Amino acid sequence: MAEQTNQRLGVVNRLPIGVELSGDLREPLDPAGQHELHQLLADEGLLVFRKQQLSHPEQIRVLSYCGTVLNRLDGVGYISKDTARGGFGTIELSYHSDQAYTSDPYDAISLHAVDVVDGGTSTRFASGTKAYATLPAALKETLTGVNVLSAMAIDMSGNQLDDEVLPGMPQFTRPAIIPHPVTGVPILYVNEQHAVQIENWPRAQSTALLRQALDHLYRPEHLYEHYWYNGDLVIWDNLALQHARGDQTGSGARTLQRVVCAPKSLFELCPQISLSDPDYVQWVNCQDPVANRYLLERVLARWSEAAKT
Repeated sequence: MAEQTNQRLGVVNRLPIGVELSGDLREPLDPAGQHELHQLLADEGLLVFRKQQLSHPEQIRVLSYCGTVLNRLDGVGYISKDTARGGFGTIELSYHSDQAYTSDPYDAISLHAVDVVDGGTSTRFASGTKAYATLPAALKETLTGVNVLSAMAIDMSGNQLDDEVLPGMPQFTRPAIIPHPVTGVPILYVNEQHAVQIENWPRAQSTALLRQALDHLYRPEHLYEHYWYNGDLVIWDNLALQHARGDQTGSGARTLQRVVCAPKSLFELCPQISLSDPDYVQWVNCQDPVANRYLLERVLARWSEAAKT
């Protein structure tokens, strides 16, 4: 077993969201350092380390300082343009919080750049804590106490504000404003990829309010764009922050090593989802809209039947 060290994590740069830290994470942290990392993530929302060279087991160890690592297929793997290796090919992804359409979203996510074109691609982040803190009083009052239905997205590059949730699609309803589980700080917890409708509101009024909330959330002062360089490790709080990316076509290599902290796997939360379902696997990886819709209808037909039994 690797020996613990007492190295300190120095803040070398304050970012629009979060901080950049020094330190070689190949060296295990002692209990004080582990607590410091966990608290920094809770307080800052996003941590950036440069020039790291972490194996998957080493990255798992680092994330274990922040919570319970989801040592499952959906918790340890890769984000890559090669869909066989993980990820969603080259498609654009709108702002989202992973598994926001379930009862247990991920706690924290980490990505480590192991094969990228330096500065060629990015991940964008939006802070729900900053957005809540700057909400106009009237909008804050209106959003307080309302519940929002979120659903797994059909189009991961857009939003669902004008769409009906198809039968069988994973979905969950929770307050628009939630407390951070560690700090208690309020979070504006709605996102453009998953938010559908305010519970018990007429659709037009619901859409208008959610658009207003999202427009405020994605104001420039609540955002940070991280351009990837080989060796970068970014850890972020999946409740306090949302993330997005642009279209990856023609951007060159982009393989990010991924480790997640979460209480439950997606496959526990949504047992109707199975990687042994060839239609589901093809749907996730399909870039053709017509074929995508056909595969989705086949998948949802089985999910709807499973929900009845």
